[in-house]
Amino acid sequence: MKHQIIFFTVVVMTIFCLTTCVQPYFEYIVEGKVIDKITKEPIEDIVVLPVSLNQKERQSIICKSSPIGEYGRSNENGFFTVRDRYSYGILHFRDARENLLYKDTTIFVDFKDVPLSDTPSGKYKGKYVLNIGDVELEKIE
Repeated sequence: MKHQIIFFTVVVMTIFCLTTCVQPYFEYIVEGKVIDKITKEPIEDIVVLPVSLNQKERQSIICKSSPIGEYGRSNENGFFTVRDRYSYGILHFRDARENLLYKDTTIFVDFKDVPLSDTPSGKYKGKYVLNIGDVELEKIE
């Protein structure tokens, strides 16, 4: 009987933790196009990393770009999409080709004026989609 009470208590606590520990969340999506600053041609194979803005990780932006969301990579037309966990932050653009042609670039993104879209359900509260347009990268000289 004692083992059954302990087992029942563990099961109830586990169910309670699983149902209450999941926080409501939003999805933040950034999309755009990477182009050459001079020719305005699209650039393929540029990795786009969302980076946190807290003070502790600020130095890592230049060094290693600690990712905080799903990174993206520009396609043959220069288009990219990344998902982030926060409503503001930094996107770090890094040339991923063997022969690096473009300088690393960082830009600030903020979703404060972006309307919520999608239909909330359960813990999912909706998504924000921010199109930042063209991001111009400079060639390494």
